[in-house]
Amino acid sequence: MNFLGDNTPTMYGSYDESNIYKIGKAQMIIDYQDNCNWTISYPETGIEEIDEKVLFYANRLRDNFLMQYKSGDVSNGTSYGMHVEYETSLESGDNFCLIFIDTITENEDTIISKNEYTHLFSILTGEELYNSDKAIGDFANIEDYSNYTSEETDQLELLYSDDIIKFATTNLNIRSQRSTSSEKLGTLYEGEAIEVKSSDKDWETVIYNGNIAYIKTGYLTKKKVLHAPIEIEVVDRGIDPSKPMLALTFDDGPSPYSTPRILDALEKNGVVATFFDLGQLVNTYPDIVRREEQIGCEIGSHTYSHKNLNTLSDAQIKEEITKSENAFIKALGHKTTLVRPPYGNANLKVKENIDYPLIDWNVDSLDWKLRDKNKIIQRVRQTGNFDGHIILMHSIYETTAAAVEELIPQLLNEGYQFVTVSELAFYKGNTVLYTAIDYHGF
Repeated sequence: MNFLGDNTPTMYGSYDESNIYKIGKAQMIIDYQDNCNWTISYPETGIEEIDEKVLFYANRLRDNFLMQYKSGDVSNGTSYGMHVEYETSLESGDNFCLIFIDTITENEDTIISKNEYTHLFSILTGEELYNSDKAIGDFANIEDYSNYTSEETDQLELLYSDDIIKFATTNLNIRSQRSTSSEKLGTLYEGEAIEVKSSDKDWETVIYNGNIAYIKTGYLTKKKVLHAPIEIEVVDRGIDPSKPMLALTFDDGPSPYSTPRILDALEKNGVVATFFDLGQLVNTYPDIVRREEQIGCEIGSHTYSHKNLNTLSDAQIKEEITKSENAFIKALGHKTTLVRPPYGNANLKVKENIDYPLIDWNVDSLDWKLRDKNKIIQRVRQTGNFDGHIILMHSIYETTAAAVEELIPQLLNEGYQFVTVSELAFYKGNTVLYTAIDYHGF
C-alpha cells in the first residue's frame, strides 16, 4: 500500500498539525466552460479505493457548480468561478480525513458562497466512513428548484443519484440522446473514466461536462484494461509525413474472384493497403495471401472463422487467434502483427485474451450492404477529409473491386498517399493501434 506525500507522517504515527495539507500528492484540475471557470485541488494518496472516491467528489463539485451557474449566453459579461482547496489529516492513526473548501465567486472578486465538505476514509480498507457532502447530492437544496421544467428536474434527479466510475474498453461516442443518430457530444477514449448514473440493455446514462449524456451499453467496465504499447517497425517507402495519407483496409478475404481484382488495382496504381484475412480462407487460398504481401501490402488477422468474439469463452477467443496465426505461418512463414475483431467487437474479455493491436476504422464504406459500385463510392466520399483515416471495405465483393478501381485514382489525384495501418500509426504518432474514433457508428 502506497501513501504518497512529501513530509507525510507515517501511516500509523501520531498526527502533527504542521503536516496538514501535505498528505498525498497534490493534483489540480483547471478548466472553463462558457461563463464558468474552475480550479480544483485534490490529493492523490496512491490508495486506489480512496483516490477513485476523492476524484469522484472533486468532479461532483464541478458538476454541481456547472449545473447552477453555467450559461451559454456570455453576452451580459457575468462570469462565475469556483476555487476548491483542501486540507488533510490522519485521524486515530489509520483514518484519512479530507476537507474540501469550495469558494464560488462572481466576476472574480465577489464571493457568493464558501462551503466545507468533510470525508473520512479507512486507510486499511479504502472504505468511506463518513462524508458531509450531502448538500451536493441533495436535489432539494438547489436554488430556485421550483423554476425548473419537468425535463430539467428529471436530469437533476439523475445527476445527483448514486453513481459509479467506469472505464471505456474502446473509443466511444458520447451522445446527447439515447439514439445513434443524436448529436455526438464528444469521444470517451479507451481507458478513460466516466461517471455512470444508470444502465440498461441499450444505453448507459453518464455525466459528461456536467450534463446527462449517453453511451452504448456493453463497452464500459469497472475494471480498467489497457494493452502495453506495441511498437511496429515500418520500412521507409518515401512517405512524406507533411502530406495527407489514408489507409485502405479489406476484411473477410481472400476471395479467388474479387481479391485478385483489388490487388490488380493496387499494383496498377503503385499503392498499398491492409488486408485482414480469415484464417480458414488463408488455408484455402494461400497464393492470394502471398501475393498481397509480395506487392507490399500489410496483412492482419480477422480471426479464423469470423465468430463474434464477444460471445466466446476465454479459451475459444484464444483458439480463434491461434488457429488463424497457424494459417498465416503456413502460408507466409510468419505471424501477423495486427488483429481486426469481426464486427469490430472487442469487449473487456476479448482485450484480456488478445495481445495484439486491435484495429477498427473511422470510415465505413457499407459495401457489404450497398453492393453497388456508385453507391459505395458515394458513401466513402461523404468523408470530406481522409487524412489520417482508416477506410473499411471487404475484399469478397465484385462491386467493391469495381469501386476501388475508381476510388484509388480519384484519391491519388487529390494528393492522398496510400499507407498501411502500421504506417499510418507510425506517421501520425501512434504506437498503440487502437482506432475507431467513430466506433461502429454509435
